[in-house]
Amino acid sequence: MEMQPNSNPKDNGTDSPEHGYISYGGQKVDSIRYDITFDPEKPVPTLQTADLSFYQGRKQVAALKALSREDVERIVGPTNTTALENREGAYKRSTEPTHAKGTLSRQALRYFECETPSP
Repeated sequence: MEMQPNSNPKDNGTDSPEHGYISYGGQKVDSIRYDITFDPEKPVPTLQTADLSFYQGRKQVAALKALSREDVERIVGPTNTTALENREGAYKRSTEPTHAKGTLSRQALRYFECETPSP
């Protein structure tokens, strides 16, 4: 999957007043539902594959399946990728060491701009 990142992507973490959403293809996304698997060979949780669904309120903006860690980092930024690996927003029943489902929402999202993936 080839990505077309914005020429000046932002990943401002907590320094930006614009936290709580990401800009995905020019659309404001305020939550990301995720279903991720972790690499069992790594001693620290490292994202292996991910299915991500982007939401603006209750409206689904996009859904991406079978993404690699590199794809996820290009789409949501390094800070949000780390939040996923730390299981922020994971559902309480999501306790398997190699799998997690949850929602990264306004409180956990850090601003990032990305163009939509190329087909």
